[in-house]
Amino acid sequence: TGWTRPGKKSGTSGVLLKETGNFYCWSSNAFPLEAGKSYISFALYAAYAHDGDFKAAARSLSGKGYGTDQEPTQNEIADEWEPNTRSWPVIDSRAYYGLAGDFVKLASRKSEADPVAILATFLVQFGVECGNAPTLYVGDTSHRARLAGVVVGSSSKARKGTSAKPVGKLFNHIKDHARSSPGPFSSGEGIIYAVRDQVKKWNEKKSNLDFVNVDAEKFYFSKKFDIVTCQYALFFFPNAQKALKNMRNSLKKSGKIGISVHGSKEMVPFFSSILDSVTKFIPDYVPPGSPNLDRFGTKSALKEEISKAGFSKISVKEFVFHYSPGKFEDYWRNYIKYIAKPLKEKLNALEYSKRKELKQLVKEKTIQYTKKNGKIIFPWQVLILTAKY
Repeated sequence: TGWTRPGKKSGTSGVLLKETGNFYCWSSNAFPLEAGKSYISFALYAAYAHDGDFKAAARSLSGKGYGTDQEPTQNEIADEWEPNTRSWPVIDSRAYYGLAGDFVKLASRKSEADPVAILATFLVQFGVECGNAPTLYVGDTSHRARLAGVVVGSSSKARKGTSAKPVGKLFNHIKDHARSSPGPFSSGEGIIYAVRDQVKKWNEKKSNLDFVNVDAEKFYFSKKFDIVTCQYALFFFPNAQKALKNMRNSLKKSGKIGISVHGSKEMVPFFSSILDSVTKFIPDYVPPGSPNLDRFGTKSALKEEISKAGFSKISVKEFVFHYSPGKFEDYWRNYIKYIAKPLKEKLNALEYSKRKELKQLVKEKTIQYTKKNGKIIFPWQVLILTAKY
């Protein structure tokens, strides 16, 4: 049986498998379900009713009379805990041949990484560095040095990155060595983004536009520009003065700068409703030493910071927009879905009762912005500054 997710008028977002009774999710926009994953009915209940907390789901069902309190038999216990282990596969020693083998032995001597992963990474990068010129012919078929390899393992446990580090350390001594990305890729789009070619032009008609990925606190251009813009980024820079002075040094003396920032946390409750609540349960939710994200959220603070960097004729204007994240459940689910992985891990580490208490506290903070139809309408203050060199 095919199912269509809410918000979509047609098409199949998932199917209920007749043979197993499991629900298979196809859609990548069906939070809290994950695309490409099959769910038994209990897993569906846990995902929707208890934020994926299986223990809480089990307790809830037990309280409603589901399940049994019967003690398992010894045979059931034995069956349940009988480990199903297989010996770890070991590659033939002849694979560690020549220079590559010598490198792997040296690199894995005091490493947790699997030697096979080191070998595969070495051979792939060696082939990339060789390029397309070296060719071996087998009959009429040409074989180049380039290889494709995939190292698969559990995140933070399999030491995939550990296996790549000695290889990178070796090849990074080569001038103009091949580009690489540390990942994680997480999706096909992530892989495409990581291996994409540098975009040199916006389009063929605009040959004077370039993209450069650079640290805002360290960049330098030989040319000077008429205008520099900084959109919703200034508050992220640990050393805002350094970044601002770099921007000023990139301007012509007749040039202008435009900067936009979010207002104070009281005026942007979309963020503060959750952040103020979370820090009561997780004091280090925002890592110590992180820049205060609303430190430029007032006209005076923003103007003072720009003035210190040497800019003149500074003007700051305030705008207040309104934004709806939907109803509270939409707001909460989307926040959990899109926050950075380290923050998500801290939230997931909370006990179920604490997490439930946190969610209720956040909901109470949003009540003043909630309309009769249940939709939240947040005010959103934005400050826009312009200044001259």
